[in-house]
Amino acid sequence: MTALRSAPNHICIGPGDPLEYIWLYTIPGLLFAGCFILAAGTGVGSLVEAGYLTSSILCISSYLL
Repeated sequence: MTALRSAPNHICIGPGDPLEYIWLYTIPGLLFAGCFILAAGTGVGSLVEAGYLTSSILCISSYLL
């Protein structure tokens, strides 16, 4: 019976790897949070519906980009 070698728990980034743009995740996050706060401030009947609307808009806009 052969033993399987386990992979290391960390990921090494090499010189040829593409750059990561993790900070771009803040754009939809801030947009979602802003719309949620705006909906709460304007008295929208249901914040859940506002969340669905915001999520749908972000989903459609990500498809168009």
